[in-house]
Order: sequence, then C-alpha cells, then structure tokens
Amino acid sequence: MAAETGFWLETPKVLRLFPTFVRKCRLRPEVHRRVNATILTRVHEMRRGLQALGRGEAWQSGHGLHRLEDFGALVSCIDAAVAAVLADLRVGNSRRLDHGLLGEYQRTGCGTPDARASE
Repeated sequence: MAAETGFWLETPKVLRLFPTFVRKCRLRPEVHRRVNATILTRVHEMRRGLQALGRGEAWQSGHGLHRLEDFGALVSCIDAAVAAVLADLRVGNSRRLDHGLLGEYQRTGCGTPDARASE
C-alpha cells in the first residue's frame, strides 16, 4: 500500500528497536525537495520580525501547523505512512489520527541555522 502513494523512494522497512518497532520511510527526492522548500519558507515567514537566534538557541512554533495549507503535503505523507502501517498490522479501523505538528528552528553551535518540522 505504501508504494501506491508515489511518495516513497523505496519500500518502507520495519526496524527492530527494542522494545518496539520503527517503520522507516524515505520520501522520493522530488517529494521531499518540494515539502522541505515549502516548510522552510513558511517557518522563515513565521520567524520574520523576531529577534535573531544566538548560538545554541532555538525557537518552536505552536502545535497547529498541520492545519495550515502550507503543511498539507507533509501531512499527506504522514497520513499515507500511518495508513500503510495500519494496513500492515491489519487494523480494520484506519480512522484518521489527530496530528500535533510543530516546527523548530535551531541555531546550531557552528552558527548555521537549521529548520525542521516534527510530529
């Protein structure tokens, strides 16, 4: 099912990490480039007008980024991954789970800013 979405670079893998399992999914380059560009642009817009971060400092958004149109592609990838996991586990009710997506902008110790979204 995961391969059918067109998001994935390769078939997702299940990794054993005691005491649980982790499903590793890699997005196709054309998908992650577009998603990353949109996320970075939006996070930079959210930070516009705020004080520059000092060395080692970080900023976090609120938890509602999944409701913003700019994060729709990322949410679609997450939803597809969740649906694939539930299908693999043979869970009959694959109702949509509630997201809590937030963004983090971090100034690394070497002075290079880094932005990412996490769920």
